[in-house]
Amino acid sequence: MIFSITILDLFFLFGVVFLASFAIPTFALLFIVSFVAGAVSVEEILIICFFALVACILGDLLTYALARTFSRKFETNLRHHPFVKNKEAQIEKLFEKNGSLLIFFSRFFMSGVGPYINYYAGFKKLDFKRFFWLVISGEIIYIALYSSLGYFFKDTWNIIIDLIEQYSVIVVVSILIIYFLRRFIKSIIIKRRNQNP
Repeated sequence: MIFSITILDLFFLFGVVFLASFAIPTFALLFIVSFVAGAVSVEEILIICFFALVACILGDLLTYALARTFSRKFETNLRHHPFVKNKEAQIEKLFEKNGSLLIFFSRFFMSGVGPYINYYAGFKKLDFKRFFWLVISGEIIYIALYSSLGYFFKDTWNIIIDLIEQYSVIVVVSILIIYFLRRFIKSIIIKRRNQNP
């Protein structure tokens, strides 16, 4: 049995997916699809899915538990964050109508809102057992759905990755040149302004 993915790769995937549960933009979905697309066997795909699933569930449950435990302090601090401020009213409205469905569907259908739902469910002290089962069932669908994308579009995904690898140096160098060129031009303009008051 040949494995192309190392234990270090799996822990990296675990970390990326775990951190995504805390509303940290890690592009977890893309990593899951990429890892499955790069897998060389069904066993590897199952291992990747297991690590990603455990990371999702643990991240969601820890986010919920932290929000529930430190709800007053957390809520006060998070409300100062502009993104949370903008999402809170939207989440509260959705949560009042269909709390369980929102938790379930935010795992895979509206995954960008999922971390905020975790926090909100913890703040409002939603029943843990209910949250737990909704998270597990939703995350199983999330992993199955995006792993399937990686599996079925493996060839296309590998072509995209190859293009990114080939042209990434050119893109990075171009961005750096533009950045330093702008800084240089700005410094010249500032010098001229200072010389001609």
